Amino acid sequence: MSKKQPNIEEAFAEILRIRRKELGLSQQKLADKTGISANFISSCERSIRQPSLNTIFLLAYGLEISPSDLVKQVEVLKPKPKY
Repeated sequence: MSKKQPNIEEAFAEILRIRRKELGLSQQKLADKTGISANFISSCERSIRQPSLNTIFLLAYGLEISPSDLVKQVEVLKPKPKY
C-alpha cells in the first residue's frame, strides 16, 4: 500500500519542521530570529495555519535559505498534479 502524498499545507509543515531542526533551532529561537510568534510557527508545523507570502520570506531568512528554495523544497515533496 502506498503512502498518501502530503497536501501543500502538510508538505510546507514538514519542510519547515525539518529545516528548523537541521539548524538546531527551537520554535522559540526561530520566533526570536524572525519576529514571528512561536505559537504561529507551531501552528504552521501542524498544518493548522498557513503563512502569508511575507511570512514565508521571514521564515526562509530565519531558516537561512532563500524563499524560492523553501518553496522549491515544498514543491519537491508535493509534486504538481498531472493534467
